[in-house]
Amino acid sequence: DSYLNADKILDAAKRTGNEYMYQELATANIEDLKAASPKTIVASCPHCVKTIGDDYRKFGYTVIDSRDGVFKGLSGEQLTAVGDALYFSAFDGTDTELWKVDGTTLTEVDINPSGSGEPNEITAVRGGVLYFKAVRDGDIDVFRYDGTSIDALDLNPDGNAFPYALTRFRSGIVFCANAGSDNELWVADGTEATKIDLNPYGDSSPDEFTVVAGKVYFRATEGDGSD
Repeated sequence: DSYLNADKILDAAKRTGNEYMYQELATANIEDLKAASPKTIVASCPHCVKTIGDDYRKFGYTVIDSRDGVFKGLSGEQLTAVGDALYFSAFDGTDTELWKVDGTTLTEVDINPSGSGEPNEITAVRGGVLYFKAVRDGDIDVFRYDGTSIDALDLNPDGNAFPYALTRFRSGIVFCANAGSDNELWVADGTEATKIDLNPYGDSSPDEFTVVAGKVYFRATEGDGSD
């Protein structure tokens, strides 16, 4: 965001003839872009669209103006990259669903045909797979999307699972959810999820998942009430 916001200043420097400032800002922007190595950039700022699309054309970036064409009217958030595609949650005026941008093609991924899917905590893992929490048929669950099919993990067959703190871990995710009784630790890899009962006497409510050197650390409550 910092280098894209700076394009307004860069554009002003160029128009006012301050070549030194322009070169300094342009060099910094290019270095940031090289470090990020994007293939496609979605921008809503006209300065960004012009600078990256025209002035930096030789670097081969594809710039999509979110104010034009298929993007018009969408209010997106939680932008998540998976390979060459971009996924995000957006409201199209009717429902909030998962959307995919691949090059210049925009596709809606309909999680909940009967209403808004409300995708949240979108998490990308290995193999181009997404996990996220969403609503389907009135219940909140964790879903897995592999680019073709959307599968609910069905953590609580009787209703809401209230999942939260979805965190990438190895080829899947760890998170907290309620299968109908207590808030406990869950691990998902593929379309199956396993509950790990840390506190047999009640809620363990694990949170603040942090992955370090292939291990996951978190806060939780044990059976004696300690953390």
